[in-house]
This record gives sequence, C-alpha cells and structure tokens, in this order.
Amino acid sequence: MGDKAAPVNPCRVDTLSYIYNAWAIDEAQILMPGIDSNDGAITQANVFGTYVDFAFVGALLSFVGAVNGAATVEEAAIAAKKNLEWTGSDGMKHTFLANREGIERFLITDINNPAASAKAQSEIVLQYDGIETNPGDFNHVPGGANAIYMDGHVQFNKYTSEFPATRAWAALVGNF
Repeated sequence: MGDKAAPVNPCRVDTLSYIYNAWAIDEAQILMPGIDSNDGAITQANVFGTYVDFAFVGALLSFVGAVNGAATVEEAAIAAKKNLEWTGSDGMKHTFLANREGIERFLITDINNPAASAKAQSEIVLQYDGIETNPGDFNHVPGGANAIYMDGHVQFNKYTSEFPATRAWAALVGNF
C-alpha cells in the first residue's frame, strides 16, 4: 500500500488496522454446538459450517448488504444501528444487540441471579486490532490484539486466548 520507501506512519488508522463491533457479541452464539473457539483445526478455509454457524454468516452478510445498499447516508446509519438477529442451525433465535450505552443491562441471562449472569461493560468489546489466523499478520507480531472495551479500558489479548483473539473469530474475520 503506497511507497515502501516512505516512512511508516504509526498513527494511521483505517479499516485495515482496526475492527469496530457494531454489536455486543457473544462468540458462543455463532459457534456450532460443542466447538472450542480455539480448536487448533480451525482455519479460514474450514471455519464456515464446521465451526461457525452458516445462519450467522447469512445474517451478517444480509446486514452488510442493507447498510451498503442504503440510498442515503441517513438510511445507512439507521440500518447500522439495528440488532443482528438470526435463527441458528440449532433452531434457536439468536440476537446480538446493537452497542450503545447501557446495553449490558439487557444481557442478563438469569433473572433470578442477575449479578452472576450479567455481562459488564468491562466484558463488551467495542473495537480491536485487525486479526487473522496467521499470527505474523497481526498488528502486534507474533500475534495478539488490543481490544477496547465499553468501559474504556484497553486490554492486550494474545492470539488463541479470549474473544476477539480466538482462532474461530480470527478465521471468520480473515474471510471478510
């Protein structure tokens, strides 16, 4: 990209360097049942259908099409703020809620014990360094990603540790 003899600009921020999550993502919802998100057999070539549910990928592509196909910037902005919903291959309805302030209160999974089942702002990833299945291609070689969480803290996640630096997520993102 550009002149290789030119100096590197470390402040460059573009879509190749950082990925923004439009939703509060729960990686477990997109994986096929019983799959470990850091299974060593996951690759970009086999991630769809074997590890990541095709239904999620279809919903994601439909969302991208709706945003890109909007007639105006205003329509695209409205489309981009919607929840992502799909029916998985498990027959269950899944929803990723659009990121916004206070979203964590809607992520309570057990109404009888909300403190134990809620996702805190410190667990919701908003943006992260670009990742792929080849650790040498990471922004931080030999592999890992800084992630910015909803509460404002930044954390470095080594590749094959936790979302978004899991093998399954890296394989999925690497295909787009």
